[in-house]
Amino acid sequence: MAELGNVDQSMPGRQLANENQIVELADRRLLMDCRQSEGTHRWITTSENGDATWSVPVPGETVSPVACAIQRLTLAEGSRGRNRIIWTGPKGPGRNHLVVRVSYDEGKTFVGERMVSEEPAAYSDMTITKDGHVGLLWERGGYKFLTFTRFSLGWLEADKRP
Repeated sequence: MAELGNVDQSMPGRQLANENQIVELADRRLLMDCRQSEGTHRWITTSENGDATWSVPVPGETVSPVACAIQRLTLAEGSRGRNRIIWTGPKGPGRNHLVVRVSYDEGKTFVGERMVSEEPAAYSDMTITKDGHVGLLWERGGYKFLTFTRFSLGWLEADKRP
């Protein structure tokens, strides 16, 4: 079983991962988005049995090594008839350029991106508010400030026409 929140040495393929985020996919599998120990991309792994075992990790989003967030936004049976997973983190270089990306294929790819802030940003986390907006809590200003940013699905998808 994966040691969530710790350096995880149990994942197949010997990639070390920490500060992992998990989202449930539409088919009930789990997708784990893992912060890389080194390199330019995160690691993605899936579990078909509720976290007892995980697939061999594959490269994920290309970003700076920092904790990021992944969240189920909608299921096809719900809002606007589409599966959506959203992801946020600093694009880089370094911990600059906090972006939000959306996936319509259950985390396999993320289409485009929207810039939240060009300034330095670190840890981020998301929630879906009662009215269907996304609430994004993130660090800025050299770890001096926590900022809450709220945005709509319309803002997120303004320039996307998949």
